[in-house]
Amino acid sequence: DLFGDGEMMETVKNLIDEYALSENVHLMGMRTDLPQRYKDYAMYVLPSYREGMPLVLLEAKSNRLPIISFDILTGPKEIVRDNVDGILVKPYDIDEMANAICTLIENDEKRMAFSVASQENLEKFSKATILEKWKNLIEAI
Repeated sequence: DLFGDGEMMETVKNLIDEYALSENVHLMGMRTDLPQRYKDYAMYVLPSYREGMPLVLLEAKSNRLPIISFDILTGPKEIVRDNVDGILVKPYDIDEMANAICTLIENDEKRMAFSVASQENLEKFSKATILEKWKNLIEAI
């Protein structure tokens, strides 16, 4: 299931048709019910090439989903611990991304270990922790 939309949506639709993938690839569009939907999935894949701080990764992590993401300049590396609670893939390496997805599909133990580990460092993203960091920064100025 692919959630969201954007400038590539028409290209994605055409590729789904071209490769006859409509039985396996579902375009879900923009949704407001994502927090309730995380429980329906075994992993979360973020194929973005550009992100700031992708809150969706924190949502996926807090819902115990192993994460696969491109290791882009900002965001994923701050949230995902490579081969601990997810897999960080070299940016633009589509083959490596596909291999990472297959790895988690085929390896229940690794997927479950990532799921358990996803809870280990969530406190560093808590409201209290972030407020304390902002407070310290402001007081240092």
